Amino acid sequence: MSTSGVVKTIQTSGSCHCGKVEYTVSGSILGQSYCDCKACQKATGTLKVPFITVSRDSFSLTQGELSIVHGSTGVKCDNYGVWYHCPECGTNLYWAPHQGEQIDILVGTLDDVSVFNLKA
Repeated sequence: MSTSGVVKTIQTSGSCHCGKVEYTVSGSILGQSYCDCKACQKATGTLKVPFITVSRDSFSLTQGELSIVHGSTGVKCDNYGVWYHCPECGTNLYWAPHQGEQIDILVGTLDDVSVFNLKA
């Protein structure tokens, strides 16, 4: 289940589990969906990962620094991009493709998860 095209414009914030990394998002949601590839399952410990797609320019890190993980499952998301996470608690905040100007923010890291409106 997914959507494409501009869904709505948001202004919200988010953070990792320990709170050392915080961010804001201000811009259009370009898409939203779930991913259930093996890479996303391993990266998050869940069966189905909800995410919103936004322009890299709409994402601003407001506190802390991120580390990058290059996954090794050899499938979909690990082949085409990298994970950005908190180096302290390990929370994955978003996935970014090797090419392009969009990122997929993991919905569970948003302070207001109501911006995601798909049913599982």
